Amino acid sequence: MKEKQILEDVRELLSKTFKLDLNNVCEDSNLKDDLGLDSVDIMDSITLLEEKLQIKLIESINWQDTELQTINDLVKIIETKISKRTDA
Repeated sequence: MKEKQILEDVRELLSKTFKLDLNNVCEDSNLKDDLGLDSVDIMDSITLLEEKLQIKLIESINWQDTELQTINDLVKIIETKISKRTDA
């Protein structure tokens, strides 16, 4: 799966799930500051993405370093996880 497709899937999911204008859901949008998501919303999003993409993301995220701040951060995590799955 290409990065562009992952980005579109994430944007669409966030837009539909949280009733956000798709035009405001951009690659560099901060999940909390720009989109107004709280930690529960972010966890819900990850769970929905896991179901949609058939991958496990929760264990791939370093919650201590707060590496997950923007949509692009989430896309990179997904891309890495998918890449590792196809390399195995």
